[in-house]
Amino acid sequence: MSQRTIRLNQLLLQEFSEQLHARWRTESTCITFTGVEISPDLHNAVVYFSVVGDADERRRAQIFLQRILKTLKAAVFNRVRIKYTPSVRFAYDSSPERGSRLINALDAVAREDAARAAAFES
Repeated sequence: MSQRTIRLNQLLLQEFSEQLHARWRTESTCITFTGVEISPDLHNAVVYFSVVGDADERRRAQIFLQRILKTLKAAVFNRVRIKYTPSVRFAYDSSPERGSRLINALDAVAREDAARAAAFES
């Protein structure tokens, strides 16, 4: 991936997030954009998002994002000028959930180790 593509991905992530939270404050409180991947030819972009909540909340967020896609895309690409306006699709990013589960598992192991150490010292 070229430096230009990396910078463009970061710029698009910032713009999508700013536009979403500026225009749809109440509807977007549980939605976070986690990344953008634009194709090298600039014709396609995937915007990754995560949601605070359960599967039902994730489904509602997906429906909401699809509903506002045209308006959100127009607002972003009105501010970010590139040669082509790419087609945009949203994809759910489950990495925050996986990270949370991993941290919880590590915390459980640390608590078990502390309990074993306390029992050993007694």
